[in-house]
Amino acid sequence: MMTVKQALAKVASQHEALRARMDHCTELADEVEKQGSSPDKLAQELAELRGAFERHNRFEEDMLRPILRTIVETLRVDGIASAHVAEHRELDHRFSDSPLGELRTTIAMLRDHLAEEEAHFSLAANRAIRTGAK
Repeated sequence: MMTVKQALAKVASQHEALRARMDHCTELADEVEKQGSSPDKLAQELAELRGAFERHNRFEEDMLRPILRTIVETLRVDGIASAHVAEHRELDHRFSDSPLGELRTTIAMLRDHLAEEEAHFSLAANRAIRTGAK
């Protein structure tokens, strides 16, 4: 089984890769809007971004409760985890239904979501270090 520290490192690595894909989607959207380029590359990259987010969310949802248990009491873990999973579902819904005009808004929401996760997981990492948790 993966330790909390290993899980946090994997989440951080996944977030970095997701941000790179979001940057690429934004660049491709600029090309479509400003240069009238074909949206085919953008559609392909969006499909790849969505797949990467789905894989990341599955991993994160599997690891969320153990990570949260390092920073909050058990009674609150299920509520926090459930709210976070619901946020994943909302982002996925927006992502799947986003026309090009809403792409930047959706990507901004995804970036905010990653930043919020990292803030929470940073607390878990600090606590794991202090308590010697694996």
